[in-house]
Amino acid sequence: LMFTSYEILCLILKTYTGIFSKAEIHGYFPLPKGPKIIAANHTRASDAFHLPLVLDETICFLLQHDLFDLPCVGTLLKLAGQIPVQPNSPPPNGLLTGAQAALNEEKTIVIFPEGELVPPGKRIRAKAGVVRLALKTGVPIIPLGMYVDPQDTLELGYMQNGRKHSGLWQTSGKCHLNFGAPWK
Repeated sequence: LMFTSYEILCLILKTYTGIFSKAEIHGYFPLPKGPKIIAANHTRASDAFHLPLVLDETICFLLQHDLFDLPCVGTLLKLAGQIPVQPNSPPPNGLLTGAQAALNEEKTIVIFPEGELVPPGKRIRAKAGVVRLALKTGVPIIPLGMYVDPQDTLELGYMQNGRKHSGLWQTSGKCHLNFGAPWK
């Protein structure tokens, strides 16, 4: 029995969420068929783990480019068709090329509009990529709010290229996924 890289990635996520958390879906669900842009908040490193499991389609995440440098994980992300993005880079036309190509191939993409983890209680201005991409492709934007009770998270960190990275990870409880109405 052969598995695709995406299926292996989903199996890893299913194992993690099966041990540590459950998803509870609210709002406008199921989502419309066809390509779409899911624009989600991003306060925990583990935010997106439930999405490939609750959506009945292959989805592509726009992810921070250095995640693709992690041993094993980076290779799996590349093979599973996930899209690297250089944060805080100027917005050349090519920056969203991978996302636009995925949408043109009828795939759904997930974007965190701020382009980085946003610690609870902090506000970061969203970038314009979601709207620019929707205007270029004509696909709908689906807003998604995700919430996990702070008592169900743990801050974890690691060193990479001499820099400390850290984020909150869900370790128990429910991840509330609140899908908004599609809009263009």
